[in-house]
Amino acid sequence: MKTLWIIVCLVASCLAWGSAHALPTLQVTNGILTGATGVEVTVNNVTTLYDVTFQGGTCAGLFSGCDSSNDFVFKTEGEALAASQALLDQVFLDGAFGAFDSAPDTTAGCSDFVLCMVLTPYDFGLTVGGLADVGFAQNLFGPLDDVSGLLIVSPSDDLTSESFIYAVWSRVPINNVPEAPSPALVGAGLMAYAVFRRRSSSQRKRAR
Repeated sequence: MKTLWIIVCLVASCLAWGSAHALPTLQVTNGILTGATGVEVTVNNVTTLYDVTFQGGTCAGLFSGCDSSNDFVFKTEGEALAASQALLDQVFLDGAFGAFDSAPDTTAGCSDFVLCMVLTPYDFGLTVGGLADVGFAQNLFGPLDDVSGLLIVSPSDDLTSESFIYAVWSRVPINNVPEAPSPALVGAGLMAYAVFRRRSSSQRKRAR
């Protein structure tokens, strides 16, 4: 009976492991948050993993000219806002590696201890001079963090300042996405259970 209980616990643990949300791996240098790997961005109920780095400079310099929607990983305001929300939910958190929520100035490129706006360009407007639409995560000192899409930038403007930084996203290749371990482990647990049942049945027959 003890063996059966252990097997049941193993199966339950495997199911919980496979369904649990894993936070991304933060990239931290000398206490400064420079990016993260394995950020989950959910758009239309589809979740995709991305890596992100926080970089200063011009939109043109960071995003292949910043003069076409093809220069950006995210193509719509909804996608950019979903990515920005993922930063607030998964990356800008207080934890063992730093107070990246309550201390906005611990994010690379942001030196303002009150506000850090992390910009994710998503579209290019065909206007005079060319403008890029931007969704952004607004990481504020305190609990008032939010996201917004009401911002446009010029490709040539250097927005490096104490309160602005770009989020440069890249999709994690499918072959680098770790597969959920639960099916294989649950299968192993069920096989062990079947063997246990068979042995128990044989032992009862011999006892008779």
